[in-house]
Amino acid sequence: MDKCKFNRLNALISCEANAVPTVDTLKQFVDYLKIFGFNGLYLDIEEMYDIEGEPYFGYMRGRYSKAEIQELDKYCVSQGIELMPSIQTLGHFYFLGKYGTYYDYMDNREVLLIGDERTYTLIEKMFATLAQYFSSRNIQIGMDEAFGMGVGKYLTLHGYEDPFKVITGHLKRVLAIADKYGFKCEMWSDMFIRHVLKEDFLNRPKEEVRNAIKGIMPENVTISHWSYINLDKQKLKSELYNHFKLTDNVSFTGALLKWFGFAPDNARTIESLKMNMSAACECGVNTYNLALWADWGGEASWFGILPSLFFASEFAYGRATSSEDINKTKFKEITGVDFDTFMLVDKPNKPHFDNRYKEPSSKCVFYLYNDLLYDVFGDKFISENTGVDYEKSAELLLNADAGKYTYILQTMGKLCHVLAIKAELGVILKKAYDSGDKNTIKNIADEIIPETIGRIKDFFNTFDKQWKRENKPFGFETQCQRLGGLIFRLEYVAKQLNAYLNGEISTLPELEQKRLKPNVYKNNPSEDDYMLFGWNHIVSNGVI
Repeated sequence: MDKCKFNRLNALISCEANAVPTVDTLKQFVDYLKIFGFNGLYLDIEEMYDIEGEPYFGYMRGRYSKAEIQELDKYCVSQGIELMPSIQTLGHFYFLGKYGTYYDYMDNREVLLIGDERTYTLIEKMFATLAQYFSSRNIQIGMDEAFGMGVGKYLTLHGYEDPFKVITGHLKRVLAIADKYGFKCEMWSDMFIRHVLKEDFLNRPKEEVRNAIKGIMPENVTISHWSYINLDKQKLKSELYNHFKLTDNVSFTGALLKWFGFAPDNARTIESLKMNMSAACECGVNTYNLALWADWGGEASWFGILPSLFFASEFAYGRATSSEDINKTKFKEITGVDFDTFMLVDKPNKPHFDNRYKEPSSKCVFYLYNDLLYDVFGDKFISENTGVDYEKSAELLLNADAGKYTYILQTMGKLCHVLAIKAELGVILKKAYDSGDKNTIKNIADEIIPETIGRIKDFFNTFDKQWKRENKPFGFETQCQRLGGLIFRLEYVAKQLNAYLNGEISTLPELEQKRLKPNVYKNNPSEDDYMLFGWNHIVSNGVI
């Protein structure tokens, strides 16, 4: 294949969703970026850094100090990697929105109030701080998913205004502040595209679109189109061409799939990367970013996606076109781990030994947290031999040698050991209840549930070691609450089953309910039921 014409290949590490990587972890990651031929690393910190006069920035969440960022920045410079801040300047302010200090200049719970001078005073503080912390003057300023922008408090104060003009007016103010401190900005494109589409601009010729937004759309900003799960190359190319109707400054952001739970999905990532990267090349995109998000709490290891990161670099430099021609020898020379052995980290999401990428990237989360009595999602994904296959996966993982990354495979192996029982348990219980098989119900209550709890505790201890090895301690309290809640719930279910068997209660109302098929929202037809739900939606249809 022809070599891609990317001028820049950047990674982005999300540091604001519970898992805050230590400086040492980030340095190790930078070492790989250098070897793989990346140019830069976006440190996605949103408000996770010390800032004078704003004590609630990253409060009790493991925020980075000035010294930590400067230490990392110095190391990146020594390795030829540009460390760049990635923040938010409009939406995604949920954590600040909780505090009364910021209430008056929030449009809604997560979005800053456009036009309020206090908003711009805060944003200037942010830029002034980042100018001290980072040597780079490239920055990602966010502005994505700012839902409800202009129709909350803003609407009360100003009445309805064209959202495209509202957000571009805000962007101009932000860019002026950025310019004052020498920053060149990149931003996510979704809110722009969302409001441009309302005007039907993108069905018009490029020249007509440019004339329509002349003087409104700033020229000194790069808009980044993000697409993570889509496997439709022509659709992606169409989306990118529409971006180029707005501006010549277009980048693309793909993803390394690791934010759906405890395990990454290298197989699907590699499949999507070869489509996304080739589409971006063909459309003339010069900068390609690869994001490592941590939306569900950052359970997965930062290094679990090394096979995907390696493939991205090989594809970008014309050395690989698919998973079949990956230079596995080179991968082992760099990481010290056999490529196929490393790919075992996908097993909690791919128990059936076919490495299919068209499976949900969060199976392990559904199977682990799916309630035994409610079984919100289990029936949808359980197939024959799931438990047996998980037991085989556990044996493979627990006996695999992955050098210094063996600890990751151990964590995944202990998880598969849990799922060997837990994955099918809700389905088995429902079948036994419907058929009146009280012997099976008794066995579940007295034998299987206690065994499952023991395996969960074993997994928890191994997972705790992995977290401490890579991340700051902040955020792990959430994992304690989730897994602890799972254990307590299992104990309660066992108690209820015995109450039913002993005649204390005549029925189990939850198991009396007719099961409905999951009604899944699909953002894209090619997603194939990729369930983009948080763990709390798996546990219950109630309020968590």
